[in-house]
Amino acid sequence: MKSLNLEKDWDSFVKGKICINCYTEELAVEFLNFCKGKGMKWRNGDDLNKDSEWYQYEKETCYFCDDQYISFGEFTECRRFLY
Repeated sequence: MKSLNLEKDWDSFVKGKICINCYTEELAVEFLNFCKGKGMKWRNGDDLNKDSEWYQYEKETCYFCDDQYISFGEFTECRRFLY
């Protein structure tokens, strides 16, 4: 696993090449705020600040980009980067 540089790795994230594993809820909120600043929303159109959804999988929660929207899930097969 590699640490993430948000600015440097942003294109890879947006293109769906990597997912982001936030191992604490605080990091998840920080990451989602960064994504919101880039104009992203949840897949269902909700504001990213509404809920981090981190509690769903806790330290295994990963966020990924799907057609300019953010989705979440448990780490499975994507190339994972820690944030």
